[in-house]
Amino acid sequence: MHAVYLSLLLHHATAPLRTVRCLPPRHLAWRAARAMVSKKERKYKQQAAVGTETKPNTATTLRRLNAFEAQPRVARRRKPSAFSAGAFGVVIGGGAAVAISYVVMHFFAPEPPGARSHRNAEVALATLAALVEARPCGATLAVLDLREIANANASLPARLRCPVLFRGVAEWCGAAATPIMRWDWERLASSGPQALEYDESHEANFTYWDNSSLFAAAVRERGVRAQRHTRQVANGSAFAALALGAGAGWVRYGGSLRAFSQNLADELQAGGKTAAGALARVAPAAWRSGGGGGGGGGDGDGVALWAAAEGVSSAAHWDSFDNTHVLLAGQKRVLLAPPAAAARVGAWPSTHPHARQGRLSLAALQAAREAGSLRGLAVREAVLSPGEALFVPAGWLHEVRASAPSLALSLTALSPEFGDFTRWSSTQRAELLPFQRDRWGRQEKWDAARLAAALGSFVPALLGELGVAHLALPSQLLAVYSAEARHEMGLPPHGEAWPPGCAAPRAQDAAPIAAAVVEVATRFGLYDAPLLPSYLLIYLENVLARLGTASGGRREKPTPASVLGAMLAFVETCLVGDSAPASSE
Repeated sequence: MHAVYLSLLLHHATAPLRTVRCLPPRHLAWRAARAMVSKKERKYKQQAAVGTETKPNTATTLRRLNAFEAQPRVARRRKPSAFSAGAFGVVIGGGAAVAISYVVMHFFAPEPPGARSHRNAEVALATLAALVEARPCGATLAVLDLREIANANASLPARLRCPVLFRGVAEWCGAAATPIMRWDWERLASSGPQALEYDESHEANFTYWDNSSLFAAAVRERGVRAQRHTRQVANGSAFAALALGAGAGWVRYGGSLRAFSQNLADELQAGGKTAAGALARVAPAAWRSGGGGGGGGGDGDGVALWAAAEGVSSAAHWDSFDNTHVLLAGQKRVLLAPPAAAARVGAWPSTHPHARQGRLSLAALQAAREAGSLRGLAVREAVLSPGEALFVPAGWLHEVRASAPSLALSLTALSPEFGDFTRWSSTQRAELLPFQRDRWGRQEKWDAARLAAALGSFVPALLGELGVAHLALPSQLLAVYSAEARHEMGLPPHGEAWPPGCAAPRAQDAAPIAAAVVEVATRFGLYDAPLLPSYLLIYLENVLARLGTASGGRREKPTPASVLGAMLAFVETCLVGDSAPASSE
């Protein structure tokens, strides 16, 4: 009788266990996983696994899911029901078996749908955050697969501060971008009957020549620097034939897409609301906010086509705009260095036709660093393949070589610093030197001696306020206007003294000078830190050039050469030489 009673008791007590064991394995795993999370958490995980096209609030879902994931797991378990409590408590053997099944299924259950993509999206978003905030940028180039965040309803930050290689551009930009990403040399050749101009050189390395620079004519007349030749062909088909091997020299096209082919420009724009079309989603921030770009040879619309024969390369240079360079065909090798490297490559003066370019190559600097003869400069390298894009922030030096006949689109947008400084140095010139401003906001006329005395006090104080060594930028200005550059531009040689001397400022000028230091430093304080030295250098050229036009008893009319000669003589004599003010550091 006792044996029968015990058998019945065991039969009823192990019913929950036998019921669970009869379930299919998939159902068993689902039940085990389901028991560990709340209804809300299951809802958010299911929503996170759905694409952004059907769930526009996925980003909110991810934030809520992150909040759940941050909670202790024990605190998020469901309360055991009366049924499960009975299964654990009636008979020790049956309860232990259920507990073992519960634990085993928790660890071996399949991952909930979307969990892996959620983790990948988190990593990608964290990478983006690091690119925005990184100071300084990492020693190696950041790489981001945009497909990892495609389902996170995320977008690129308002402004990236570091270079980054984007992969999965076509998927990120949507179906409208797919035909554009398939452009090749055959498509270029059939782009229409439009006549176009291209560049030809006797050597593979192209150095940009700016005819709008102040001393372009003077340098050309001296014949020291060779200007690349501009040629014209009937259409894109003729240019493609030259680039693919029919020409005797090195050829490239770098300029407005619309100037090359109206048809191609219209095809790109048809995919979106701006000239960048569907590619606007990967372009700099000005495009993504619904506006447009600027700079980069895009006829003002910020879309440039770069088509180059195999082996063509560019000199190390930097731009005033952010640039997303999308490779469509071929392959490119790109070397990058931060804005501070401009002093290492022997940059040309801003008034020279080779402005914003270096005498030395980044490849040479990279080789010197690898050999141990150069320290403190990390050159990043990117190998760009079709379907990828390279984001180059304003001010970053880059050197590009086409490893194969290559086609690319550059989507550019001028930096906020460029816009502000352009206004400051053109329509707001009286604000450049506030101590020389009269009570009506107009620039007063000072004689050369008074202005030199004020600048001799103002410049070191301003640099100190901005945390820049007081000799660093004046010395860099002299290095930029090297003996080589002065000879090419027809400027006086080094060593000429500043005739008015380096006197102390007048007593009545001391207070306005101090106030001007604060005002100008406050405005520069809004600039991105890596870009500050380059804009400060141009600022010094602007304000110190006033010495060459200031009244001082000189009868001859000032010329560009005499103005720059006076500026450089003052820098050598009063800011860098023996008469320079002592450092306050």
